[in-house]
Amino acid sequence: MQAPICEVCLSSELLCAGCADKLSRGDITQTEIDVVRALYNMSEKIRSLKDVKLRKVIDSNVLLLVAGTGDGARLVGKGGAVVKELAKQFGKSVRVLEEKNDMRSFAAELISPASLLGINTVFRADGQSYKLRVPEAHKRRLAMTPETITMILKSLYGKDVELSFEP
Repeated sequence: MQAPICEVCLSSELLCAGCADKLSRGDITQTEIDVVRALYNMSEKIRSLKDVKLRKVIDSNVLLLVAGTGDGARLVGKGGAVVKELAKQFGKSVRVLEEKNDMRSFAAELISPASLLGINTVFRADGQSYKLRVPEAHKRRLAMTPETITMILKSLYGKDVELSFEP
């Protein structure tokens, strides 16, 4: 399993100096560590989890797991067993998305079941940012707050993103 923390920290309760430094810098969160350790413990029973690449865990009103390309189905598990167990352990619904090379397709999956009208590139003096256009009528369909969505996209793609709701 490839995770944001090392193999030693996965199997023990304590963090090594490197992983503790990642935690103090804010590169990883305590929730991320807890989820990765839970998945590591499940991997002893569910063999398909041993080859999974977990890129990021975002904790909002939904627990969002960003898997490596092609690892989404393995992370969900047969019959949804893995996500059901995680939902039970953390008391939140779990959503799994696969990492994508382009931000547009990932953003469309992230805001689903709301639809994405388009992404505009906004050029500014201090660089460029992106504007995700979503229909106003779909605002209630978002599983997360607009702030959480923009934070997720910024942390994964390193780009400034803003959500715009259009009539």
